[in-house]
Amino acid sequence: MNKIYWDGDMDVGLEDLSNLLVKISAEFRSNAIKCAKYSYDPKIQELITEESMNRFEAIVGCLSSDLKEIFYYTTDDIDSISVGESLGLKMKDWIMLGSAVEAILQIFLSVYLTDYQSSNWNQWISFNVDNAKKPIFEVIDKLVNDNVIESPQGKSLKEAIKKKIKEHTKLKSVDKVMLNDLILFFDNNNILDEDDVTCLRDIQNNRNCVHAYSNRNIGTWEDLKYCIRFFCYLMEVFIGQFPDLDHIDLSEW
Repeated sequence: MNKIYWDGDMDVGLEDLSNLLVKISAEFRSNAIKCAKYSYDPKIQELITEESMNRFEAIVGCLSSDLKEIFYYTTDDIDSISVGESLGLKMKDWIMLGSAVEAILQIFLSVYLTDYQSSNWNQWISFNVDNAKKPIFEVIDKLVNDNVIESPQGKSLKEAIKKKIKEHTKLKSVDKVMLNDLILFFDNNNILDEDDVTCLRDIQNNRNCVHAYSNRNIGTWEDLKYCIRFFCYLMEVFIGQFPDLDHIDLSEW
């Protein structure tokens, strides 16, 4: 972790954390919009808009409001609160936190869109699609003709191969990259350190409580509080790495 922004210890209470979340997210939003506004790249301006940032701010606003309510769920006097009600709020907040984290990772890559595009991340650089696909499909056709597999199975195999080839030969748009792949990108490119990635994985794992029927452990209220504090820290780190526009005469743009 970058100790300039946070030492990794809880340093605020619930109400102060709620206020900190609102304050830093507003600063993050302002800086992201400014980076997009004064970018020469129309794609960045297409990705970072008032509308997309409004959605981000709405999620943060819900998290902030819930933080003020968590106190009542963490005290001993919870006779009036059902287990389902408590679990429901916790699940909702983990899901919203995961979405908010996914958003800021996407926004950061949008600001540095050229670097993301030139990374050729997860792409097969030297791969001739036609030369590779044709013989593979011929093998599948032979398997069908020899009654080794059925025709629908052959068709499904071809579709799966097409999908996998597309995945590795066409770079995903930043707004289509989901949380797991975003974490892999930031980890593999050493944008964040090991402690940061570990915390991101914790958020991802708890966010997956959305799969309610699966047998999943959901982090405690303290875990949630810590990860929201980490989220504030991560926004500050990204703000510090955004292009410095303070010394640019924006009136000339």
